[in-house]
Amino acid sequence: MDWNKAIQYAQVVNAAYDVFAGKVPVTPGYDVVATIYANDLATDLNPERGNTRVKMGLILQAPDSGEAVVAIRGTEGIKEWVQDAQFLDEEFTFVAGAGRSEDGFTDMYRSMTVEEGAGAPTVVKFLGAFAWKRAVSSLTICGHSLGGAIATLVALDVAANTAAPFNNPTVYTYASPRTGNHDFAVKYHQTVSTTYRFVDTVDLVPKLPGIFPYRHVTDAILLDSLTLIPPRVRLQPNPLCWHILSSYLYLMSLYSGGAVLNPEAECAPVGVIEDILGKIETELNDQKSIADMFTASPSRNIVLKNIPAAERKILQVRQRHKLLDQRGPSLRALAKTNGAQLCERTDRLRFAFTDQFHSGHKSSADGAHARNKYSEFSLRRRNFPRLFHATPR
Repeated sequence: MDWNKAIQYAQVVNAAYDVFAGKVPVTPGYDVVATIYANDLATDLNPERGNTRVKMGLILQAPDSGEAVVAIRGTEGIKEWVQDAQFLDEEFTFVAGAGRSEDGFTDMYRSMTVEEGAGAPTVVKFLGAFAWKRAVSSLTICGHSLGGAIATLVALDVAANTAAPFNNPTVYTYASPRTGNHDFAVKYHQTVSTTYRFVDTVDLVPKLPGIFPYRHVTDAILLDSLTLIPPRVRLQPNPLCWHILSSYLYLMSLYSGGAVLNPEAECAPVGVIEDILGKIETELNDQKSIADMFTASPSRNIVLKNIPAAERKILQVRQRHKLLDQRGPSLRALAKTNGAQLCERTDRLRFAFTDQFHSGHKSSADGAHARNKYSEFSLRRRNFPRLFHATPR
């Protein structure tokens, strides 16, 4: 997987957001071919929203390579959907045997056309009928948030109902919720060969709908805006910051090895929680410093001189525990400054690791990663019980 390509397609999705906001889209390397319209996402809180036609995406082509791109943005309605949706499903009728998909997403996809007006074609029909300036060499479909779910529906429909080269799309989704049931996921996996699904481990939206029968169509490529081991806070602990596309671009840029794309100013990691986590991690990991302090202690050298090896080992362990007990109050005083917030964040991350451990596919890379993280965390807690258990809960 090429991180730079993942960033490139996320930036194309950003251009779809710009079009919706009335800005001129910036799409280096691509020409805008057409605009995609759809009815907005209706929610239980705001059902009338579904009667509003909005610009949902773009169709583009690279003049050099001939690659075609379909980019779908998210919507403000996703916030209400997260809070109030009943997560009902309906049959996905566009592809035979494709099971069921979430009804709000499916209704939006059913309303989707390329451009506006009577007889405006669907995306599937447009791709095959449009007079492209250059022969199309490949198709990439990308989307963020709700747009990731719509991109998933587009990809299955296009792969099943178009001819080459459109029937073999490459898909990039960012923060996409679950789109359909088990049968839908199976059909998608059989029909769409290449999908990259990016997820920040603490982002809420990709965990929804969290009820049976919804499933993701493929394993996730995990990003981490917040980790405990090693302690790291890359974004403000804020559900919006964990979800917006600019944050995903920032996290992916850290993995790419190239220029770092800064997050939104209000999401930049500032504060004391990350400082506390960092200091605690330094204390717990600096075993060489602890050993040096033991060695430098005159009382240690006197006490251990001419003592049999077995007894010396026992005494070394006791003295190490004594030093840790002496350090404990200072660490607890440091953590107490923001203890409630620290405990909330560490517990939430521990629960997230536990959830990934129990729900992840044991053969998948992300499942193995989660299990390793959880095991490492558990070992660390067992090795330092005084420091963790004495923290105010």
